[in-house]
Amino acid sequence: MTKKMIITSTDKILAVMEHRSISRAAKALNLSQSSLSRAVQEFESELNTSLFVRTPDGVEITDAGRLCADYLLQLKEAEEDLRKGLNFLRSSFFTVNIALPLHVSSTAILEIEKKVHDRYPDAELHITNVFSGKVPPGLLSDEYDFAISWRDGEGDPRLSFEPFYDDHFLLLVPKSIQIKSHQLVVEGRNVSTVDIQDIALLPFVLQNEGTSVRGTIDQFCEKYGLTLDNRLSVANSMVAINAVKRGIGCAFVMEAYSPFFRDSEDFSVYFMPEDVEETIGLLKLARKDLSSVELYAADVIRSYLLKRRGNYHIGSPGGEG
Repeated sequence: MTKKMIITSTDKILAVMEHRSISRAAKALNLSQSSLSRAVQEFESELNTSLFVRTPDGVEITDAGRLCADYLLQLKEAEEDLRKGLNFLRSSFFTVNIALPLHVSSTAILEIEKKVHDRYPDAELHITNVFSGKVPPGLLSDEYDFAISWRDGEGDPRLSFEPFYDDHFLLLVPKSIQIKSHQLVVEGRNVSTVDIQDIALLPFVLQNEGTSVRGTIDQFCEKYGLTLDNRLSVANSMVAINAVKRGIGCAFVMEAYSPFFRDSEDFSVYFMPEDVEETIGLLKLARKDLSSVELYAADVIRSYLLKRRGNYHIGSPGGEG
């Protein structure tokens, strides 16, 4: 007898045992008496034993029936536990809340969702573009299951960071500002850069203190004894890019944002004179073990970002290489 057959027969057999009557059990189960009688006979035939003795008033349970009842009750409890577990999986395991940085477009999000859904049709992804500074509190409050971010919150022992790759920093300079440049080779690409000391002469639009980008730039400045002329503080890279386009000042952004400006005629693009990088990766609660759905979703996002990174073509100032 298959497990499926036992499970589907459990309620019928237990109902007959409870009511001590096939007719009364059939009424309680909203079944015809003939179909229930047939189900009991098939069940007894599969077990090769009699569970009931028919009487004028109904049925009496045999010793075999009483033994069977113990196992059926255990099976019933196990089935209920199974259903509760499956309901939990459907409500939490298959609902994944992910935070992505602002440079991941809505088109990319649709592509990511489709690929995960092809593997896990029951999975429901909730993907949100968020400022990097909002990622750690979002994870700690269980708003997100995991995030793709920079090293925000890395010093917090409650968070765990798995690096994907390092992203280069770029310097954006409005066309109205003149600066000397020279060539540099980065990962086989001929790109333009500037002298470190010339950076201190430029007006800047800097990201707010406490952001990952600002922390990296502050470390760079401290290393070389630079003091930057901060004309405007902004919340994120997208605002900084728009400020540079308006000629307010220069800005540091990561190469990941190059799709938003690589064709711009409003400013020139330079690689940093030293290999200044920021690591992007998977950020999650340290105590959290990712499910197979979450791990696959993270891998899909990682593959997408690496593929897109291979398409960066920042070369000579203000255009593609």
